[in-house]
Amino acid sequence: MDFSPENLARENAALTLLSRDIRHLEYLQYGLGILTITSSYLLRKKAGQPLWVVAGVVVLGLGGVGKLFVKQMGLIGIVERIEVGREVRRQLGDARIEEVVDEESPLVGKP
Repeated sequence: MDFSPENLARENAALTLLSRDIRHLEYLQYGLGILTITSSYLLRKKAGQPLWVVAGVVVLGLGGVGKLFVKQMGLIGIVERIEVGREVRRQLGDARIEEVVDEESPLVGKP
C-alpha cells in the first residue's frame, strides 16, 4: 500500500483525465445520435431514399453510439476500481492506526 503524496497525486491526475474522457465520450454519443436522427430524416423525407438506405444509416449510427458507450463504461469501471482501492486503503490505514494506538497506549491493560 503506497500512501505517498506522489502516488496520490498520480491517482488524482488519472481520475481527472478519465473524468474528462468520459464526458467527451458522452458528448460524442449525443452528437452521433443527433446526427443519425437528422441524416435519416433528411434521407427519407428530403432526398426520397428508400427505407432500406435509411435503416442502414440508422444501424451504422446506433452501432457507433454503442461502441462509444462500451468505451465509456470501460473508463467508468477503471474510475470505480481506483475509488474502491482508495477506500480500501483508507480503511486499512485507519485500522492500522487504531492497532498502533491500542498497542502503544499507556492505558492498555490498566483499570
